[in-house]
Amino acid sequence: MTENPSSGSLGTDVAVLRTQVGQIKTLLTSVDGAILKMTEISNQTSKIIAVHENKLTNHGETIMDLQSNFRSLDKAAEDKISSLHKRIADMKEENHKERDIYHRELMQAIDAMGNRISKDKIATDRRLSVLEKWRWYLMGIGAAVLFLIINFSKFLL
Repeated sequence: MTENPSSGSLGTDVAVLRTQVGQIKTLLTSVDGAILKMTEISNQTSKIIAVHENKLTNHGETIMDLQSNFRSLDKAAEDKISSLHKRIADMKEENHKERDIYHRELMQAIDAMGNRISKDKIATDRRLSVLEKWRWYLMGIGAAVLFLIINFSKFLL
């Protein structure tokens, strides 16, 4: 067995290669483990993302439902406010009409009262005028009677 200088080096090379292959195997095993862990993490992350997407979708639907409810409530509130404004306007118009009717009736009553007072004043003036005439007649008659009484004593004496 003669040793070949290249064969000794070949054995060394094979031994070195075997060592390196062993090291590469360990490295590849570690890489495979890391890949498995990354795959697990990726799967878990995918699940978490799916759950979050589902929650976001549900929240989006909830937000849309709330917006729809707010719109319908806003519409209902606008309808009620509009109805109230209409009722207030109707009541204002009705009140205005009633006030006008009461005002006309009151003015008619005042005019009628004024007419009655005027008629009563005219009647009272006439009566007073008649009384004043009678007063003057009575004063004239009294003056004549007084004159006769005073002069009657002169005629008798």
